[in-house]
Amino acid sequence: MSATPPDRAGPNIRYGDFYFDPINGYPVPQVSISQTVNRSSAGTPFSYATTVTLEGLIYAFSGYNNDCEPPNSLDQNTGFGFLMQQASGLSEVFRKDFQEFVITCNNGTSETVLVSGDGNDKHITKINSINFNTSQDYWAVTIPYTIEISVQSADGFMGSGEGYPSGGGFFISSFTDNISINVDTSKSYYAASANEPAPDPFPNPYQQGNLQGGTRMLPFPVATGYPTYTVTRTVGAAGIQTSGLNSVKNAQAWVVNQLSQFPISGMTEGLDLYNRERSITADSAAGTYQIVENYVGVPDVASFGYLETFEVSQDISSNGTRTLSINGNIQGLETSDSAAPDITGGYTGSITPTHTGVPAKDTKYRNALSGYVSVQDDFFNRVVNTMPYYSPTPNMSQFFSSENWVNPVPVSKREGFNPAQGSISYNWSYDNRPLALISGAQGERLDINDNYSTRSVANVYVIGRRLGPVTQDLGTYTKPKRRVTYSARFPKPSGFQGYNITDTVYNDVINTVAQYDPALLNPDRDSDNNPVGPIISNITNDSYSFNPIDASVSYTVEWEYTRCA
Repeated sequence: MSATPPDRAGPNIRYGDFYFDPINGYPVPQVSISQTVNRSSAGTPFSYATTVTLEGLIYAFSGYNNDCEPPNSLDQNTGFGFLMQQASGLSEVFRKDFQEFVITCNNGTSETVLVSGDGNDKHITKINSINFNTSQDYWAVTIPYTIEISVQSADGFMGSGEGYPSGGGFFISSFTDNISINVDTSKSYYAASANEPAPDPFPNPYQQGNLQGGTRMLPFPVATGYPTYTVTRTVGAAGIQTSGLNSVKNAQAWVVNQLSQFPISGMTEGLDLYNRERSITADSAAGTYQIVENYVGVPDVASFGYLETFEVSQDISSNGTRTLSINGNIQGLETSDSAAPDITGGYTGSITPTHTGVPAKDTKYRNALSGYVSVQDDFFNRVVNTMPYYSPTPNMSQFFSSENWVNPVPVSKREGFNPAQGSISYNWSYDNRPLALISGAQGERLDINDNYSTRSVANVYVIGRRLGPVTQDLGTYTKPKRRVTYSARFPKPSGFQGYNITDTVYNDVINTVAQYDPALLNPDRDSDNNPVGPIISNITNDSYSFNPIDASVSYTVEWEYTRCA
């Protein structure tokens, strides 16, 4: 086998350390070259392929050249055995991939390069096939052969082209990069209430409804709704093996570069993306590498950092008590800078959910807590506006009638907190009990006890009288009395004031009971509807008690009063 370049003019072909040289029994074969630009369906070039076919003859003797001159001498190693040895040697040379492959033409003064493949990571060479064909002399003197060699390049046929993306070539045979955006119908809309428009309305890019702004409620026909979206991006490639990297690594290099050069944030204008979840698939047999990223997309004009679902139920007991309950879940969303992922620790080896290397701006649980605080003021309106007693336009007055009255103060609250999942569940119930006399009071009770005036009599006991005492009318009347007791529990203030009722609550309790002072009773009316005399009252008992353990208050006042007529 020849490892020395021939010292003559004409074509030269070298693969690795092997030269085609007629002196050694390997005349220069015929060469055919085809070149192909591999493009995506959109016409973008991503690799270049040169296919070289060598068709030649192996001779059973050495010393013959291809310069149309007779041989100067014949080597003694001739015959069939020598021919088989030559064929085996050629087969051994072209059994290896990734060898340097060069075809040049020397005119005696200069050398022109026709094909050049360094065999490494710029222009890789692979042996597609080597075939030994039947000859007319039945391999007595010659063996015809055909060798097909491919030269793959990422930056042009001769190193002068441009790969994809710009800035470096990649050895891939195909790629994909697609984004899908779908409305997520399983999650509630962010909507504006028709009854409570917000002071600062946000825009209405989807032209839904005729109002803007408001609280976050279910989408009524006359409210502005903002749906949530499921955003999925799939980026993958099939790689080509090189001497330094296998096919999966080359595919991975393209995927990483694509995600870095073309972040999803530049393709989803108008949406805020949350909760990035990533899956990585690598197939060594197929040489493929793929990353799939899923996001929750929320229109940036209605992006609150959480998603909420809820339902409203009603229960009517046999005694007429109506209970309305709202049961919901708030799922916090995690925010991260999807436009600047950490390639080194992220796409190349990590399947960390949501974000990798980029600190989260807000965690799921933090956003869930913020959302829960912000939506609590909407619970009562949601309850009374989602019941099936309405025409398409909600009418709040219907629920404040004597039949459908609902107390806006919850009768019970149940909450569940899941920091690991970043979610909060809740159940608030309302019923048709009367409104509290004092704001914030719980379990109120007001007892009014009246002892009206009666005729004064005296019992005179007569000795021996079998019919009992004699009742004597004294000609006077007893004084009427009223006893009023108010009791309730109040939420304890925080801090060191937790053992005291605030002055406001104390004064409200005093004033509530004072409203039932008999002196404030409407006087009787005569036949002409004129008031009959004032009522004079005086307090005979005034007692106030407070329990600091459960923040309960009890206040009792007793009056005696006289009607002056």
